[in-house]
Amino acid sequence: MNESNPETIPKEKNITIKKAAQMMGKSEQFIRIGLRNQRLPFGTAVKLSTHWTYHISPQLFYEYLGLVRIETKEKVQSENNLSLAGTKCLALYP
Repeated sequence: MNESNPETIPKEKNITIKKAAQMMGKSEQFIRIGLRNQRLPFGTAVKLSTHWTYHISPQLFYEYLGLVRIETKEKVQSENNLSLAGTKCLALYP
């Protein structure tokens, strides 16, 4: 797999600790502790009784490594466009 080409990145639900560590050039323990302490922005760690479980989001992980880029849709507003579609509004009543 050519990880530098976003079109070849497989659709995964989760990335293993081992794979993340290899791709980052870090130890598996580095990834685990980083997720536990919320220092790595691409996943989460949850302690179930005495066992830790981890989730690494493929999209967030590949973006963190700079292999893919998430494009955000920018709203284009014109002077005459008064649409509030997709905008959260708060109504205040006296």
